[in-house]
Amino acid sequence: MAEPRKKLKRVLNLSEERTRRQLDAICHNYGATVHAKVRVADVVDLDALEILPAEYSFGLRAHFDFVVVDDDHRPLFAVEFDGPTHRSRKQRRRDASKNRLCRLAELPLIRINANHVVSRYRGMDLLSWFVHVWFLRQGFWDAQEAGIVPMDEIFDPAWTCPVGGRPGTFPLWLSLEPAADIREFAAAGRCVDDAPGQWLGDDTRGNTIGVAWLLVDDERALVAKSAIRAQLFPIFEDQLLEEILYFEIRDELRSFVEGRSQPCELPEITRTIRKFVEATGQFGSIRTGSMWVPWARCGYNPERGWYYDWT
Repeated sequence: MAEPRKKLKRVLNLSEERTRRQLDAICHNYGATVHAKVRVADVVDLDALEILPAEYSFGLRAHFDFVVVDDDHRPLFAVEFDGPTHRSRKQRRRDASKNRLCRLAELPLIRINANHVVSRYRGMDLLSWFVHVWFLRQGFWDAQEAGIVPMDEIFDPAWTCPVGGRPGTFPLWLSLEPAADIREFAAAGRCVDDAPGQWLGDDTRGNTIGVAWLLVDDERALVAKSAIRAQLFPIFEDQLLEEILYFEIRDELRSFVEGRSQPCELPEITRTIRKFVEATGQFGSIRTGSMWVPWARCGYNPERGWYYDWT
C-alpha cells in the first residue's frame, strides 16, 4: 500500500512558503492574519459585480495565493506570487482576469516575484516595505479622522518612526544609508555631485521606470536604471523607485572608485535620459538635488550644470 503523502501535493511551494513567513511576521504586528490559497469567490462577492459569465466562472475556480484579513475576518488585501509560469500567455490572461475582479471589488492586490522577497534595502525586502506602508498609512488616515493628526498633513513613510518589528531610525527610509555614502564620496572628492539626478515616469503599461545619474567630474557621469511594475496596490511607486535608484547609483559609484567600471560621457547620459522621456511620453519629473521640476529638454555644461529648456 502506497504512503498517502505520495498521492498528495504541497499546498505551498518553497517561494510561497517564504512569502507566507514574511507576511505572517509583519501582519502579526498589526493584528492581521494571513490565509493561503483562498478561493476568489470566498473573498469577492461575485454577485455584486457586473461581470461576464466567463469571469464569474473564473472567480469560482481561481484562488489567491494569500489573503490578509483583519480581526473581524474581513479582507484587507491579497498577495499573488508570480513565478516563472506567469510569463506564459495563458497565465497572463488569468492574471488579467484576476486583476479585473480585484479592481471591480476594490480589493488591493500586490503582485510580487522572487526579487520582492530576496532583494534587501537596509535589511528590508520590498514586500515587507509594501505591507508596512499599507498598515501605517491606514493608521495615519484613522488618526486624521479622529482629529489627532491635521487633515492637511501628508503621510510620508520615510519619516515614520518607530515601525513595528523593525529596528533602527526611520526604517522605511530605504535610501538613508546610500545617500550618506554618496555624500561621503563627494566630500572625499571622488565625485562632483553629492546626490544623484533622476528621471522618473510611467511607461505605456503603467510601470514606473527611472534613470539616475551622478557626476564624477565635469565631463563624465555614472548612470543607473531601474523600474517598478504597475500594482493594484496603493504604494508610492515614484518615491520607492527614487530610493532604489539611490542604491543602484551608490553601487555604481563604489565600482568606479574601486576601478571596476568607467563612467559615461555626458552626451551619452543626455541621450539615455531622452530615451526614458520618450518611453514615458514626456510626462514625468526630474530631480536635481532636492528640487523636483517637470522635464522639458535638458543638457549639461560645466558653466551651467544641468539645464532645462522650457520653450
